[in-house]
Amino acid sequence: MSTISDISLFVAELKALSAPERVAELKDYFGKFSKQILALGNELSKVLSNLDPVAHCPSYLAILLAQFVVYQLNEEEDKFEGLFKHISEFVAGSDKTQLNTSPTDEFFCELIHNVTEAVVKKQIPMRGIPVVEMAVKKLRLTEQHLTPIHADFCQLCLVASHPSAALRLINIDIVEYQPAERDKFDPKYYLLYFHYSGLVFCALKKFLDALFCFEVVITTPAKHLSQIMADALKKYILLSLLLNRKIDSYPRKIPFVLQRASKQFAEPYIDLAMAFYSFETSKFKQLMDNHRDLFSRDKNMGLIKQIQMALNKYNILRLTQTFVTLSLNEMVTRAQFETAEQAESLILSMVQSGEIFATIDLEKGILKFHDSPNKYDTAATLVDVSQEIDSLMALDRRLRSMELDIILNPVYIKRAIAGGNPIDEDPIGQGASATPSLKDGGF
Repeated sequence: MSTISDISLFVAELKALSAPERVAELKDYFGKFSKQILALGNELSKVLSNLDPVAHCPSYLAILLAQFVVYQLNEEEDKFEGLFKHISEFVAGSDKTQLNTSPTDEFFCELIHNVTEAVVKKQIPMRGIPVVEMAVKKLRLTEQHLTPIHADFCQLCLVASHPSAALRLINIDIVEYQPAERDKFDPKYYLLYFHYSGLVFCALKKFLDALFCFEVVITTPAKHLSQIMADALKKYILLSLLLNRKIDSYPRKIPFVLQRASKQFAEPYIDLAMAFYSFETSKFKQLMDNHRDLFSRDKNMGLIKQIQMALNKYNILRLTQTFVTLSLNEMVTRAQFETAEQAESLILSMVQSGEIFATIDLEKGILKFHDSPNKYDTAATLVDVSQEIDSLMALDRRLRSMELDIILNPVYIKRAIAGGNPIDEDPIGQGASATPSLKDGGF
């Protein structure tokens, strides 16, 4: 068929292309006739009504995607509700096995990307959360598989100001990405998933988990710098200060292109870190004020304020290692506080939270530090240690299992026998460019 002029013939062709022996041709077919398919406009509803969502799943999904693309291109807002309901019903009734065949999985992912874009644009991200979450569960082979639409779910949770909802997916350890073929997995969605996960953990004040996610982003092999990696590096620097009070060095596997460019785009953050290292509260505050617009534009001002508070606390903790008693006036000077009231308020807060053990004699103006009363000999401590050991042993078993899978992988064995590097150090999906969409004239 050289053109699409007869709807009945078009439907017949789509049914034929849904057969297992011909489904591989469907992607090329839609790439060839994408403009003509989109030009059908309202006629696509008739086409869809003649297809069965189960028997003709690949073609049905492709036409549903085409309908949504037409809605987006023509900005036909009156059609959104009907389409959104139709897509929700399709996702709920879809079959996992069918969705994980090519090119059905590619059509499905692009549809979910477009739905996410639409609900964000319409400022109704909360409505998209259950649909996209269901789509992820339908698409992934196991809970530990990362799909291209995981990032869409995390994005919606963030935009909807409901970050805790994302924990249902991001609290699960990822050990494999899906689809496994490198030319099909766009690395953008890998980076976005971990970047959004880091933002979710930051919003929930789970800073150690956030630091891990941003480290994954900045250590992903890359030949070209991306905005995602640049933003992740800034947050990595800040979280390292907040949690570790220092950055000894960048992670060993950070790409050279990111290291080299960081001196330009992250210079204010590096200066901030240097002020933190030297415990210069006044210089830290000056840098905050000088680069306030940049920090606010990067949406990092909240983290930086917490680091400023951490710097004040760290200055007090340093005094506990040197003095047993100290006058309040001297403590204000040594810890670089602006007023005694500010210092007293922070010390009381730290005592209440168990960060330090101290008493204040307001009449004499004396601050006295004490040793921690915790002897770590309780049943609760034993339980914590036991749980940590169990967690580490489970991690060891998982790593051994993954190592065995790699050793028995035919590609690994072939490269090892050939004498080359059996471990491919190219970036995930480095050979794949961003997946073309139906809007751009095919896949």
